[in-house]
Amino acid sequence: MRFYLDSSAWVKRYLTEEGSPEMDLVFEKATLGPNRLVSSFWNVGECLGAFDKRKQRRELDGRRFSRTLQNFFSETIDLAERGGLTLAPVSAGVLLECWKTILDEHMYQADALQLKTSQAESCDFLLTADEGIATVAEKMGLKAIPIEKSEGRMKLRELLEG
Repeated sequence: MRFYLDSSAWVKRYLTEEGSPEMDLVFEKATLGPNRLVSSFWNVGECLGAFDKRKQRRELDGRRFSRTLQNFFSETIDLAERGGLTLAPVSAGVLLECWKTILDEHMYQADALQLKTSQAESCDFLLTADEGIATVAEKMGLKAIPIEKSEGRMKLRELLEG
């Protein structure tokens, strides 16, 4: 299975939040087995922004912030090198496809980029903590798993432990 990681889901691997145990399982299965993770290069920056925001709010001290960045980069590079993670480029074609979604769904380009990249990369499921993205994903025919909802976490566990 190919799981698309929206940045709102991806950061849960490194910050303890609702859905973090399930994201740990997602990464474990991508490291050990046939499941693959996909995300956009754009999301690397979005994750860094989320980590920095936590530091600015003093939810992460300097040492924990540095450790979070180190864990994020080392795991991302390792998984990408092993073939467990694909980082899709932000292409002009995908950005062009976003424009209609932005206007039709009244969403930010960054959110539309998640949806269009998931489609372009033929992902089986889109993992997100953003209910708005999950709703639009379903309208577009994508299978979204909202990992902050208990039913989303249960569905993800069933898929992974199947």
